[in-house]
Amino acid sequence: MGRAMCPPCHASGAEPRARHGGPVPANLWAAFPLALLVLVCVSSPSASSYLTVSTTVAGHTARYIGGCEASEFAISEVVDSGCNVLRLWTKMDELEWWDDDDCLDGKWDNSEYGLPTIAQIKADAGAGFANTVPWSVWDERFDQAWWEGGTVSRKQIIQSCRDNGVELLVELRTVDDAGNPWWAPRPPLDQADVNEWWEHCFAVAYWLNVRNNFGVTHFEVLNEPDYNGQGWSPSGDQAGYVQMIQTASDAVRYANGMAGLDTYIHTPVVASYDGGWIEYCLQNADADIDVVDYHYYPDGIGSTVQSVQLKIAANDPDGVAEPIWITEFGNLSGSYNSVSEALRTASNVFDAAVAGAEGLTIFSLSSWPSPGGLVAPAHTKTESYYAYRLMLRALNGGRNRYQHTTDLTTRAMATSDSANLYIVAIDANATIQCDVSAFGATPTTATIYEYSATRKDVVTGTVGVVAGRFDLNAPANAIVLASVPLNPLAVRWPR
Repeated sequence: MGRAMCPPCHASGAEPRARHGGPVPANLWAAFPLALLVLVCVSSPSASSYLTVSTTVAGHTARYIGGCEASEFAISEVVDSGCNVLRLWTKMDELEWWDDDDCLDGKWDNSEYGLPTIAQIKADAGAGFANTVPWSVWDERFDQAWWEGGTVSRKQIIQSCRDNGVELLVELRTVDDAGNPWWAPRPPLDQADVNEWWEHCFAVAYWLNVRNNFGVTHFEVLNEPDYNGQGWSPSGDQAGYVQMIQTASDAVRYANGMAGLDTYIHTPVVASYDGGWIEYCLQNADADIDVVDYHYYPDGIGSTVQSVQLKIAANDPDGVAEPIWITEFGNLSGSYNSVSEALRTASNVFDAAVAGAEGLTIFSLSSWPSPGGLVAPAHTKTESYYAYRLMLRALNGGRNRYQHTTDLTTRAMATSDSANLYIVAIDANATIQCDVSAFGATPTTATIYEYSATRKDVVTGTVGVVAGRFDLNAPANAIVLASVPLNPLAVRWPR
């Protein structure tokens, strides 16, 4: 039985709408040698500026930066772009477009709806749940090839990501934006609905992590439950959604516990970060929520992170400050293939990282027929793809962010990973006198990368670094990255 592949998050042909929108790794200074990378958004510099970096850690960048999947997929693009997480649409309409029990007996009458119960499934643990969950149906669905013209399956996507160290964020979803599957649990919920939802969430996690050892720990509960047309609203309310969170949390933690895995439940995955859903969910299901997750498409993404941080602090029954993920941002209805959009994309990544978001997944990495993604149809890379890749070179992975002084009036940030120091400034239009002498002063050479209208994240040359200082030409309307090896023995490492 076939079905059309369309954007799970946004129905094809829908009118564009206004969008409102684990811990940071321990000490990252264990590996040597250290290098300096300088990023600047880039025409010829018209003035001289300075930027001096301190070794004092002021914060961290996003731990995960990646993208949302679409109808095209190539692991080479995921890896080449620098993404370390991919958001997957593993919804009921994909994995249970008929109830798995109906698929097993072939009667298609929905007579088994609500069965087995949660208690019956848990009682079947000794048999590997073989008497209560038809694993042959789940194997078939995960093995079914729907991507790349019917040549790539969900299992292949997951396997290739895990083989390349890419984390997965798996969406758990009942009814989608097209109202499918017809039989799925819908608000208001009764016990039969809860049983079916628990089984679905459990089966997804168990299949991924016990039967196949994929090590998936991050799971979203629904998609935009606050937005009409995404399968929960308008008939679904906040109280019912909290029940969905608690049921999914119990099911996934039960399955992942058998694999010895942590579980990170993402909610409320809302279109509007300021619509009251975040506060309500935290007040009523805080113990089941591990990540506060929302979507935001306009500029000003950094201010939304700051606002949500305040909401988390003010609604905190369990005393744990949840990290923040923005799992849709970018350009919902237009093209990523312009220099202006590329620089806008880079600026949003910068702002979210400075504000303290832990995760970002752009919508989308590859393309639907419409809207497009960073990679356009037929695997054509857009302008924004190269800008995104260059930003991720300097920001991805939960890197230390350092205090600095500068006379630049544009964005500026200094960061590091275990081997490199990075300085980020956007649209500087200046020759920047960079001073990184606090990290060592051994003479060396910086390698320069650039994204611009004429250069697509390529090496453009080198510049000498003397006494920890060098001049970096940073034109307007581009991104420049300078990699400077430093003598690690000359540095007093921050601990």
